[in-house]
Amino acid sequence: MSSKKQYSHSVSIIGWGALLVWWGVAIAIEPLTLGMCAIGTGLILLSANAARILRGVRTVRSTTVIGIIALAWGALDQARSLLGMPEGSPSR
Repeated sequence: MSSKKQYSHSVSIIGWGALLVWWGVAIAIEPLTLGMCAIGTGLILLSANAARILRGVRTVRSTTVIGIIALAWGALDQARSLLGMPEGSPSR
């Protein structure tokens, strides 16, 4: 049982490391949009849970929810950008 807990902890550490590297890259490289950053964040979070599933370890529900929200937010932001729609709320 402790090996599964240790594996889950290792996946969490690797996931946080990947997130910090990704956020650093997203800040350092100018052409990356906020939508791309959110998509990458969602993919990293969902990949961490996929690694847990492959080893038979219980997933973290909050990581799954936040990953799905980040992925959807990023996809919608990229779609808005591709369609040429303005950012933010409309001004009156």
